[in-house]
Amino acid sequence: MQEWLMTITLGIIGAFLIAVTYAALYQSKKSKKHISGFPFFGGFILAVAFLFSPIKWLAFLGFIDYGLWLLPYVLIMDYYNNKK
Repeated sequence: MQEWLMTITLGIIGAFLIAVTYAALYQSKKSKKHISGFPFFGGFILAVAFLFSPIKWLAFLGFIDYGLWLLPYVLIMDYYNNKK
């Protein structure tokens, strides 16, 4: 159980941040006004949490967070749009 303690602690934090990000996305679409969540952090913390576990391949679950993929996309698109 000792080896899972850090995984469970960080996993709860990461899952909470992912839930906040998805709730912010839902509220943004519902109110038609941008509400920012915690992009990137939830998936990253979840991946790190599973790296502390005995089953390392579970770290790929951290990559399900859309914020992990959306943040680089937005930064690249912002760069290209400002360059034009």
